[in-house]
Amino acid sequence: MTVDLTRLVKPLVWRNSHFMKWNGDYHTVPTGYTVRCADENGWKWKTAGGFGYAHSPEAAQAAANADHAARVLAALDQEKITALVEAAYLAGFNSSGEGYNGEYPFGDSGCTPDQRADWIERRDATLSKLGAQP
Repeated sequence: MTVDLTRLVKPLVWRNSHFMKWNGDYHTVPTGYTVRCADENGWKWKTAGGFGYAHSPEAAQAAANADHAARVLAALDQEKITALVEAAYLAGFNSSGEGYNGEYPFGDSGCTPDQRADWIERRDATLSKLGAQP
């Protein structure tokens, strides 16, 4: 199971630049992304180590947000996060009325919930919705 964390990365907050020479351009603070009307290539987004072009300021901001999210997610250990989320789900299940102490319906089966394929499928289906928009 892989938890999709992309939707959980906070998007950049764009500010309209107030510098005289940056007429109509945008920047973020403190992350250091800029969007400027550059040249015949259109709007350029830029940060330390990355840049790209888009046809509009909104498209350039969206591309910069995607770059930002990719950099944040690259710094995270996906396996550790997945293990923590799975452990939290099991703890919640075991604390619920259905799975109190892992007994029902597992008390007589000789296994724990996280050893049953049907339970794992239900867990994974539930966790895949994490961060989903309502």
